[in-house]
Order: sequence, then structure tokens, then C-alpha cells
Amino acid sequence: MNGRAPARPVLAALLGLANRAIWLLALNCLQNFRFAPRATAGSGRAREPREGVATPLVSILVPARDEAANIAACLRGLLGQTHPATEIVVCDDCSTDSTAAIVQAIAAGRGEGRLRLLAGRPLPAGWSGKNWACHQLAGAARGDWLLFTDADTRHRPGAVAAALALARQHDAGLVSLLPRQVTGSFGERLLLPQLPLIVFAVLPIALVGRRAWWTMPFAGANGLYLFFRRDWYDTVGGYDAVRSAIAEDMRFAVETKRRGGGLVLADGGAVLDCRMYGGFADAWRGCSRNAFPAALESVPVFGLFAAAWALLFVLPPLALASLGAATLGRRLRRSRVDARVLPPASTPLPPNVGGAGGGHTPLRLALAATGGQLVVRFLVGRRYGRPTWEVALQPVGSVLVLGVLLNSYRLHRLGGGAGWRGRRYA
Repeated sequence: MNGRAPARPVLAALLGLANRAIWLLALNCLQNFRFAPRATAGSGRAREPREGVATPLVSILVPARDEAANIAACLRGLLGQTHPATEIVVCDDCSTDSTAAIVQAIAAGRGEGRLRLLAGRPLPAGWSGKNWACHQLAGAARGDWLLFTDADTRHRPGAVAAALALARQHDAGLVSLLPRQVTGSFGERLLLPQLPLIVFAVLPIALVGRRAWWTMPFAGANGLYLFFRRDWYDTVGGYDAVRSAIAEDMRFAVETKRRGGGLVLADGGAVLDCRMYGGFADAWRGCSRNAFPAALESVPVFGLFAAAWALLFVLPPLALASLGAATLGRRLRRSRVDARVLPPASTPLPPNVGGAGGGHTPLRLALAATGGQLVVRFLVGRRYGRPTWEVALQPVGSVLVLGVLLNSYRLHRLGGGAGWRGRRYA
């Protein structure tokens, strides 16, 4: 009993901090919905070049390694884009399945001369597989704009036009869209909705596009959809400059901000879908592969984020469950006590024996902080059309994210690297 007493004020202080912070994140989430750029299906029509001005050619570049299950659906969306000038180049990155044959069949059918297949060369030392494939694609592209997008994405007809409109509106050299996450299993529902939640709750997205010096820490991009102006791609060094990086998107974003270029991170849920992984095990491996590199492999930055996540998202529901169970147990035991052993009604009860008092402050704080993260999950889920019942999964998802963070650190700092698609990256 005496051992617990000193811990209770510490727990109350931590939960109080978490409670204030989580509701600030909820406010940040709301302001992101109001002020963050958003790609919409019709946003590019009014900004197409005037008569007599050449329509820019957009090269859509798709790295594909063993993507037989995804590539056809991806290409159907890309071939249906409303932007009138596009070429599509797919790099078959040494696939062992029928990816290349599927691309060739589509190119011979409805490819209309706009779809080409590029046979990828063997992976050289010092390169990650995706970066090497994208580097080859950039060399084969003829466009004024380069769109690098993954094979597991699904593009609505106005996606390219919307990205081009955002680039013109913000005078940007790099536009990146956040997709609507598609989940096919219960395990994916637990983990993958945490990705947009992290972005919308933690990052003031409108500041990503600002060029003032004090906005330098606010940079972000999504490697599923990187839309470069060709000259800016060359300015930042292209994929050659990030050849070994796993989180090449974050490196492009930081370098764009550092050089004073225009950067846009936009909500693309209206024009872009993606099912990133095929089940919970695949999602666990993929998120573990990407988490530590997304912090630019900085141990202090990664450690600060992991500690903040544990405090704001993991501690409150665990404390709520523990304190709630303890309180319920005390009440049940008290109800069984014979009335004869209770003090007379005129005798005051000892501190914290009753249901009120400072002893229950941690429980109330844990309840408020947990409620705050459920509100954040509800707001982000509503934005992306997630079912409301998924909100109840948030505490479990929060614990899983912490597990991913710890596993990612283990892989990249202690375990010799992460494997992906038959390749291992140290």
C-alpha cells in the first residue's frame, strides 16, 4: 500500500500531461481538415492551360516487383486519367511472377501507345530496390512532370489533374498525396488506420507548404505518390541522391524544404486509394521496415516520437483498464463487508475509501485522455470513410503502433536490417 502511494502523483502528472496534449492533437486534427490542401476530382479542370499554351506531358512511373495481383487494377486507373497528356512507364524490377506479361498484355490492348514496359536491370550495390527502379524510370521518362506511384495504388480519373492543379496553385516542385487506406482483414483495421491518424493529429499539414525558416521541421511526403516538376527532381538530385534510403519520401521532402522549394502534402483520399499490405503479418513487417527510416534514421527524433506515443496513446488506456479494474474490485469487496464492521454513520471515512476524492484523479484523467484519442480516431476515420465501430479498436491499435516502433528500432539498429520482397536492407 505504501509502495503505491508515491507512484500515484507521478501517474496523475503523466496522465494530466497526456490529457492536455491529446486534446491539443484533436484541435490540430480539426484545423488540418480546415486548412490542409486537398486534392479533389474536379480541382484541375479550371486550371488547365489556356488556349495556345502547350499541355504539359506527365510521365507516370510505376516500379513493380512481383505485383501480378495489383498491376492490372493500377494501370486501369492510370490509363483512365482525365489529363490529356500522359505516358505510363512500368519498370519490371526483376519480378519472379507474371507482372511483366500482364503489363505487356495491357499495353498491346488498351495501352493506346501510352504504356511502355521497362525491363529493370539487376540491383547494384548501395541501392534499395525501389529507388533503383525509380531511377531507371526517370531516365526513360519524357515528361515535364514525373509521377512516381506504387503498383498497389488505385487512381480515380482526376488524380493527375488534381496533383497538377495543386502544383500550380502553390508553385510547388513536389506534390505528395495521402491516399485512403483500404483494409481487407481485421488485423489491417487495427494497424493501418493509425497512419493517417499520425499525420493528421501530429503534423500541422498547412505548414508543410510554407517556406519560412521556422517551418523547416514541418516536412512530409508519401512515397506512394510523389509528383515532381522535372527540373525540381533534377535539382534535388533525384533518386540517385537517396539511393540507399528506405524512407526516400521524407528525404525528398526535407531536401525540398531545405532548398526553399515548393512542397505540398495534400489529402488525396478523394482521388487515390491504396491497400498497402495483404494481411496483418504483411502490415507488421512493412510498417516495421519503414518506421525508423521515416525519422530519417535519427535516434533522438525516433526516441522522442516513441516516448510521446507511449505517453499520449498507450499509457491512458492501459491506466484506465488497470485503475478501473482496481476500483471495481474495491467496490465489490466493500459491498460484501458486513454492515456491522463499518464505522457508525457519524464517523468520517478514511481518505480515499469513499468514491470521491483525490485518489480517483488518475482514473478520471485516464478516462479523459483515452476519450481524446477516440475522438481523434473518429475524426480521421470519418474523413476517410472508415466505419464508426472501428473507433473502439483504437486502444489496441495504439499498443500495436508502439510494438511496431520498438520492432523497427530492433531491426534497423540491433538486428541487421529489414527484409522486403526477397531483398534485405541493412
